Amino acid sequence: MKIAFYKATKKGIDGVYNRGVRWIEDGKYSHCELIMSNGLSASSSFMDGGVRFKHIEYDLDKWDIFDIPWADERRALAYFTQRIGRPYNLRGNIHFVFGFIRGDSFGEFCSEACAGALGLHNPWQVAPNALANIVILINERFEMNKNLMAADTDPDDDEFTGNGSPPDRPPVKPPVTPTGG
Repeated sequence: MKIAFYKATKKGIDGVYNRGVRWIEDGKYSHCELIMSNGLSASSSFMDGGVRFKHIEYDLDKWDIFDIPWADERRALAYFTQRIGRPYNLRGNIHFVFGFIRGDSFGEFCSEACAGALGLHNPWQVAPNALANIVILINERFEMNKNLMAADTDPDDDEFTGNGSPPDRPPVKPPVTPTGG
């Protein structure tokens, strides 16, 4: 599974929205889509009427696409399948401009739907650029942990035996505290 972030600017009123989201978030993205292994994309879109699956031809000049090997595609598919047809959460999107406006608890905006499908808590708090930063961070940690596991020559042993520094974790056997006086 992959995730795509829209970085281009459309023409007309859609372009005003693209610029506005990027300006408010001080980031480079205004929309996101999860790309399933079957090629279908899943998100929520105001133009498409809310939560949906859609086939999209991605132009890499307009989109940044990231692999997300740590994500559970079955969970994401189930999430979108259960919510298909829900309306776009425009009020929730406006919440990022005017914090006192609360979102629609039934509808979802793009990054809210994608964050929820990826298992993030309180996905209504996640804007597209924040989600991009979260994905990048998780990808970095995923690679770091994968490299640590590959460096561990004996994964059945509780002690770190690979090259480099041991991970920050408590000792396998806690030190013995002397008793008595």
